[in-house]
Amino acid sequence: SAASDVYKRQILFPKGGGQMDAQKMGAFIAQCRKEKQMTQEQLAQRLQVTDKAVSRWERGVGFPDIPTIEPLAQALGVEVLELMHAQRLKPSRRCTMFYN
Repeated sequence: SAASDVYKRQILFPKGGGQMDAQKMGAFIAQCRKEKQMTQEQLAQRLQVTDKAVSRWERGVGFPDIPTIEPLAQALGVEVLELMHAQRLKPSRRCTMFYN
């Protein structure tokens, strides 16, 4: 059903933290990858995953594994929080404590 398809594309955060939409995240990953002028294959090699995995993420079929999130954010030149929210955040909301 359509409702179960929507459910399959979302992760519910505990403690009411909201939802992650796989299609929104996938579009953000694709946009950032293209801004970096990388192919799916190049991104996959950098992350040591298959290009099919990158394709699935970008199509909103699934999410990257937890251990892949930080390297993916680094490869795309975004903060982990930006990747999780699937959008660029204002500089005031970005985590800078590790970079000062």
